[in-house]
Amino acid sequence: LMRGKAYGLLKTSEGRSRAIADFTTVVERSTKPVPTQTANISESQYWRALNDRAILYFEDGQFQKCYEDFFTLLQLSPNSNDVKYNLTGALGALARYDEAIKIGLEIPETYAEIKGVYRNISYAYAYSLKCTESEKYAKLAGVEPKPCKSLDFTFTQ
Repeated sequence: LMRGKAYGLLKTSEGRSRAIADFTTVVERSTKPVPTQTANISESQYWRALNDRAILYFEDGQFQKCYEDFFTLLQLSPNSNDVKYNLTGALGALARYDEAIKIGLEIPETYAEIKGVYRNISYAYAYSLKCTESEKYAKLAGVEPKPCKSLDFTFTQ
């Protein structure tokens, strides 16, 4: 697991590819946790490897694979705000704006990264041409609203 993180820190395509391969090996060899039977599920090797691989997929522009990993994590940890936040970014990058907004709105305003969530919601509203909502969430995020029109873009995590 640590070697995968080291490759990922290289922030190069080759480093991400090697890290993704290492994380995939860990996922394949680890026992998949059972939500109702596994204590501290987010501490399991499987969960951490899947989470780290999803982040690398996002950084590598492999948004569908990123979404699939985060969706699997959401099934394992349906109340994880970190997973939901990351899922809003993946869904936005896939132009699945309504889903990104819906999941983002499930996250409580007390969440530590709520400004990032609001930013993602604002972008999703902007690209859905819902200008008033986009401006509202941009203000809550403390960012300038995106132009309210359909554009190619990248969500951030």
